[in-house]
Amino acid sequence: MSGEDAAPSTLDPAEKPRHITMALIAESSDSSLEPEERAQHVVGLRRLRLGHLNLGSMEGLDPCNAATHIYLQHNRVREIEGLDFFHALQFLVLSHNRLEWVSGVAHLPSLLHLDLSHNSIDDVAEPNNLFPQSLIHLDLRANPCSARPSYRESLLGALTQLRRLDDQPTESSDEETDSSSSDETEAPRAMLTEVPRMAPGESAEDVYERLVERRWGGSAGGTAGVKDKVAQLRELSRCRRQAEASQV
Repeated sequence: MSGEDAAPSTLDPAEKPRHITMALIAESSDSSLEPEERAQHVVGLRRLRLGHLNLGSMEGLDPCNAATHIYLQHNRVREIEGLDFFHALQFLVLSHNRLEWVSGVAHLPSLLHLDLSHNSIDDVAEPNNLFPQSLIHLDLRANPCSARPSYRESLLGALTQLRRLDDQPTESSDEETDSSSSDETEAPRAMLTEVPRMAPGESAEDVYERLVERRWGGSAGGTAGVKDKVAQLRELSRCRRQAEASQV
């Protein structure tokens, strides 16, 4: 789902799981901060990038309840917890963890994108009690529950706002696409024919988030084209850094 999620796991099975601390959150977002600056910085963060850190749980996120995006992919998290007051959270990635059930997200009123793929979730019965109705994208691929009979029908029947389930468009999003005018349907395609501009200080993952949110919020379609553009952005960024280095 996220550009960061595509990276291979670097976790050492023998390494002891780490805990989330304010120092770790601050370092993950800006390693240049002085100790006295960290608290204020952490409280104001909107995007938490905590993937590939060998985290054993979500405990410690409380100070960051203003966050809109949280990335916790490729860790050792066993339970979704600590999100009681994250009312602004829109984008949550917990792929490649050790989850066995879904909990702790049904109360989130702003959650639009939830990636729980590549875990060990066995059952998502009664989805109305597990997920918020606000979801437009849900990814449960590579979980035992996705192989259960009527899995897809049950989720789509309960979560009526979904546009994509397991990276596949829903029937409702197909119908919206069919009923759109040619100008409206050409707009999402057009954004995949040109490499988007990267704003100063913006990473390839930031561009991916921006584009994919626009994509999911409009006409249905796969995200492969967007990911291709992210790869192009990374290559452009690499070439730019090489050019700058050669001028030094």
